Amino acid sequence: MSEARQQLLDAIEGAVSSTLDRRLDAIADELADRIAERMNRNGTDEAEWITAAEVARRYSVSRDFVYEHSERLGAERMGDGPKARLRFDPRVVTEALAPRPHPLTKPERPNPRRKRPPAGDLLPIKGAHQ
Repeated sequence: MSEARQQLLDAIEGAVSSTLDRRLDAIADELADRIAERMNRNGTDEAEWITAAEVARRYSVSRDFVYEHSERLGAERMGDGPKARLRFDPRVVTEALAPRPHPLTKPERPNPRRKRPPAGDLLPIKGAHQ
């Protein structure tokens, strides 16, 4: 192969590589923006998203429980495939797992204590000397 031809191929390869690198960077930036937008859907800039394993650890439940109740726990799928990874907003998980009274139980009421009337308001005891 002639030197001129090799130089031409090297130049083309460099241009294609440079173009490809710029295109990949643009795709990566677009993907990062989309993920950030999806993850910040609640309007905060500092959404903290955690994995199913972290949900299980923080809330003392099994990973199987997390996956079985993923919809109730507010899971977001990271991808479109059948095995897309799930991420969870801890605030949503905390609310979903908060204890709630059973519908058939009565709410607890404080035990009312009888208050003693002031000493001046007592009735005299029959047969007692004053």
